[in-house]
Amino acid sequence: MASATSGMLHAMVMPMRQKSRRVFLGLLSFAAWTGCLSPTLPLPPPEQPEVTGPDPATGEVRLRGSVPKKAQVFALNLRTKDIRGEIVGTDGRYDFFLPAQVGDEVSMFYRKGTDESQSLLFMIRDPNAQAPVGGAGGADDSGN
Repeated sequence: MASATSGMLHAMVMPMRQKSRRVFLGLLSFAAWTGCLSPTLPLPPPEQPEVTGPDPATGEVRLRGSVPKKAQVFALNLRTKDIRGEIVGTDGRYDFFLPAQVGDEVSMFYRKGTDESQSLLFMIRDPNAQAPVGGAGGADDSGN
């Protein structure tokens, strides 16, 4: 009789173990799936690039600066829809040309792996424009 009872207990314990394993694996899978759904913080936008030009001969501006290493950096001329960019190396520095003219707005961003940064918007300025006299405050030196 002991062997009959033992066989019965053994038969009941095995399905319980299998069920608890399934529940555990199900919970583990659910946790992994919801972890993938959790939002990640967006990458910060790139810093303002050094802009040279536009060059009257080529109609391009030169953009130089840095982003995180081994990223891809892009600049989009919002007027013409021209987009240029490059893959940066281990130093994170970029240097490329974008067709643009004075007054064009440019959106710049970078990708690192599967993440994309927020965009930086800036306008192409006239390189020959003079800074306003009296500084940004607008004060004059008349003594009044």
